[in-house]
Amino acid sequence: MMNTKLLLVEDDQIDQLAFKRWLKANNFNYDVAIANSIAQAQILLQEENFDVAILDYHLGDGTAFDILELILGKEISAIFLTGAGNEEIAVKAIKLGACDYLVKDVDREYLKHLSTVIDNAMQQNQLMRAQKQFTQILLVEDDVVDQMAFKRLVQETKLSYKYNVVSSVQSAQELLKTEFFNVIISDDNLGDGTVFDILDLVANRYPVIVSTASGTEEIALKAMKAGAYDYLIKDPDRNYLKVLPHKVANAVQRQVREARFRFLFEQMAVGVAQFNIDGEWLLINKKICQILDYTQTELLQYNYKSIIYLLNNF
Repeated sequence: MMNTKLLLVEDDQIDQLAFKRWLKANNFNYDVAIANSIAQAQILLQEENFDVAILDYHLGDGTAFDILELILGKEISAIFLTGAGNEEIAVKAIKLGACDYLVKDVDREYLKHLSTVIDNAMQQNQLMRAQKQFTQILLVEDDVVDQMAFKRLVQETKLSYKYNVVSSVQSAQELLKTEFFNVIISDDNLGDGTVFDILDLVANRYPVIVSTASGTEEIALKAMKAGAYDYLIKDPDRNYLKVLPHKVANAVQRQVREARFRFLFEQMAVGVAQFNIDGEWLLINKKICQILDYTQTELLQYNYKSIIYLLNNF
């Protein structure tokens, strides 16, 4: 088995030395390259392939987000290193595609957890590669010609899709009880219902791409407000299928990022919650429930003003 290849981007010489001592003390079989800046990291990323990039947030010529932009789309997992009190940066990083984060401390105790985080990153890499090998698609389409066009696209362009094709909401409902899918592609108007019925069935479990006829874009926009990921405008020559693989790939990447974010959000050592503009809960992690001594179900009964009152009187 090949050694895991790490890229450490760190401009603090003492932190670099601590990292090297940690490697030597634990006899890890990592192949490591160290960059002092974004510019050096960019050169290394062009010359070599890495499995994991460990990124200090504050760098002399930018931030770790600049590195994250360089590696998005590649099979490289990013681990952010932030200072205490910068958890919001870590949350943003996860949303943008980072794999995990560690909070630096004066005694560099965070290094004790680094190997576990690297192992988790490698597992996620394997998951991403498996998803690239085969993407599970559910096509909900009642037009036989459109079904055939989709199948030809997969065959002629050799897309790594495993797919099921159904022609009704009821058939989709039965399949969703037993099968897993990365992406669902649904026509907006089906014989026994509409794409909104599909969205209700999925309940945000999978990204849904809506296909709709020209002139009915408002239906697609309404579907996106209801939770659809993206939409396609059908044309008589079925040129819309040319952009379908790109939209599917984006949907799968977003699904992986959101799964990472949800996992890390729940594991955060601080209480974090997110509200919408009306003050309604969007996300609540376990820690904030522990801090306030309320269950998630109980907290969902409160709005923003109520929770601020609770926090101020805790």
